[in-house]
Amino acid sequence: MIVADLKRILFTPILGTDRPGFRDPPTLGDLEDPRPRDPEHFAYSMEAYIGDRDGDAADLFDGMVCSQSWLAARLLRDDEIGTQHLAHFPSPAIITNTPWIMRRWDRAEIERTVRLICDKYSPGPDWRTVADRIGRWLPWEYDYRYDEDVNRRHGIPTPPGWDA
Repeated sequence: MIVADLKRILFTPILGTDRPGFRDPPTLGDLEDPRPRDPEHFAYSMEAYIGDRDGDAADLFDGMVCSQSWLAARLLRDDEIGTQHLAHFPSPAIITNTPWIMRRWDRAEIERTVRLICDKYSPGPDWRTVADRIGRWLPWEYDYRYDEDVNRRHGIPTPPGWDA
């Protein structure tokens, strides 16, 4: 039986955020516990490293966390938010399983939410099952490989573009 455990979270500012010294490489402290200049206007790419609680290994689950004001400002300017965070479907709607939208920056709340997701989707019979469940909220680095494997087992060809 596999139980998911959050090992580490890292945050990288998304272009358009005004982190002091943005041109300087961030330190590990900046990535682990960023302090946005304006806690009500921010955007970060989030990397959550999650693995079986009985081991040290972890897979990457990534997403985006931003404030309402940052997202609204980007959408009003009709900017590209980031292809890794938005699905590209022929629709006037923005279709996404991220970003996570917050009124105010709260790193502890983000970590608590990731841990709740791990708890909700654990235990499972194997890591792939648990990781796929967590991937409903945070895209898993191997989600397409899992889908391809399922299709292959059932004789279904993998649609073009699934490796993106």
